[in-house]
Amino acid sequence: MVLRAFGRQRGHDPEPDAASYLDGAGSRRWRQWFEAHLLHCEDCWTEVIGGRTGRSLAERARELAPTSLREDIRAEVSLAESTRRGRTSRVMLALAAVLTVAAVATALVLADFVGSPRQPEAIAAALTAYRADRTPSGTAVARAPDLSATGLRLISSGREPLNGIVADVFRYVDPSGRRVFVFLSDVTFPEASGANERAGAVHGWQAVEDDVHLVCADSPVSYLVMGDDDQLVRQAEEALRTQRLLAGAAASSRTG
Repeated sequence: MVLRAFGRQRGHDPEPDAASYLDGAGSRRWRQWFEAHLLHCEDCWTEVIGGRTGRSLAERARELAPTSLREDIRAEVSLAESTRRGRTSRVMLALAAVLTVAAVATALVLADFVGSPRQPEAIAAALTAYRADRTPSGTAVARAPDLSATGLRLISSGREPLNGIVADVFRYVDPSGRRVFVFLSDVTFPEASGANERAGAVHGWQAVEDDVHLVCADSPVSYLVMGDDDQLVRQAEEALRTQRLLAGAAASSRTG
């Protein structure tokens, strides 16, 4: 009875009352009255439900957007809320603009993802093995390269077909936990999408795929080296090349 009397004395306007309630404004007594009033007033109930849904959608749109866009959205919503105390319709207009911008941003991200080039199957399979931090169960045919000069220690090895290219896989780790994978094959590895050709003594390519650095060449043996640390990958490649070149020179001297 007290709350009903409070409501009759105060009167109400659905739009500003719903906005005040959602903003946490009003006295405890008024909020108790309004919550009881919602059960009997269709207009106020509709305003509260619409306001809550709009805020939820705005938050989702903000989360999908890039950081810079999120700040713009937050500013727009804050500005709209500060000027809309009396009219919920202004919030809905601001929300519509926010959702439009977020939809455009999301579409651009999806378009960039769909339009990004796919990696050749052998490269994709090698990347999958590296990210899973695993080596195949088969026995490697080639001798494991000694990369101890770079601080890398051989952990495991194996042999498997990388979607058409049979390769020996060697997994290394250094004292700090950085990993390097070395793939050796009798067949030249395909060039990764987005790779850059390498000039100089090394004939091959280099690429970066989601922070994984790759270097590849076909001499003195067909190899692919990858890891998260670009400098360590290059050190491992240099040690591999030096070792293979020395082994080749020794073999030539014996046959000569």
